[in-house]
Amino acid sequence: MHESNLHAPPALYLAAIGDVFAGNFLGEDLARVGNHLFRWLHISGTSDSWYGIILNALAFVGAVAALTVPRLSTPTVRLLAATAVANHCVLFFWEPNRRYAMIAWTLSYLVTVAVVHRWWLRRRRYPAGATDDYADTKAEA
Repeated sequence: MHESNLHAPPALYLAAIGDVFAGNFLGEDLARVGNHLFRWLHISGTSDSWYGIILNALAFVGAVAALTVPRLSTPTVRLLAATAVANHCVLFFWEPNRRYAMIAWTLSYLVTVAVVHRWWLRRRRYPAGATDDYADTKAEA
């Protein structure tokens, strides 16, 4: 393990959480964790705009949702989501270099698109207030 690559070890996260609970929001540990998380969220954006960070955060939330809510995804998409989240777990601690982080972000975007697509199809197939009987009668017609 090379110290220059491990920018945010688990002990640093624990120290930052301790700073938050102590009310020390200007602590060095919290600033280092915040800087590392900013680099993690900003890695796939090619510009310095704020919407790249928001899109990356939404992609990560989509991957976690696909992994934790089974009805939002198929088993194949859940496997891709597990791979993406596992890659992100490594990036929480190690330096999020572009070439290593791009696979995690690409998988996160693919999973999020699949989750949104499945959610949209389910919403169109089962309108609000409809039951499974409604879907069966709609299929017979």
